[in-house]
Amino acid sequence: MIFGRKYTFSDHDTGQRRSFTHKIERGPKRVFVSPVLEEIRIVKLELNTTELKVSVKSKSELPIELDIECMWMIDTRHASLHNTMGEWVDGGLEPAIIERIEKHAVLICAELEPDEIYKRGSRVCQRLQQEVGSDISSLGLRILTIVITHLTDEIGYFEKLEKKLEERKSTAL
Repeated sequence: MIFGRKYTFSDHDTGQRRSFTHKIERGPKRVFVSPVLEEIRIVKLELNTTELKVSVKSKSELPIELDIECMWMIDTRHASLHNTMGEWVDGGLEPAIIERIEKHAVLICAELEPDEIYKRGSRVCQRLQQEVGSDISSLGLRILTIVITHLTDEIGYFEKLEKKLEERKSTAL
């Protein structure tokens, strides 16, 4: 993607000030549009993976740390592709995705007890994917998957819960 700094000028006919990322030069029989080149960056249109750690609190106020992996891509068929490129130029797409995942993870986990988060992790991921996906679609992005890869807490609640489940499985066999 090639982009440049805004070129501002006053329209002599209307007196209004206008801004463009290109400059129009008129001659006697031709018009030349020259970009005001500032920088060139490469946009990755294929699959992107973002890994992050999100600190949340459950309904019972247990501090939990989620390791989340998100696979996303730019939806080139989307009508808001110019929004995507604007967000990308302003600071990148990944920070925008991380911000939204963190926001929705905090809201979703605040409604659930720790054992619900642990036992129904796939439902939490589905809900997170739906909510982040609808939020991020305005930027012309598509969330393919969101997976919670690991859960930890300060008091070892999840380790105890995992041991109980393993004991139940071993006694059932």
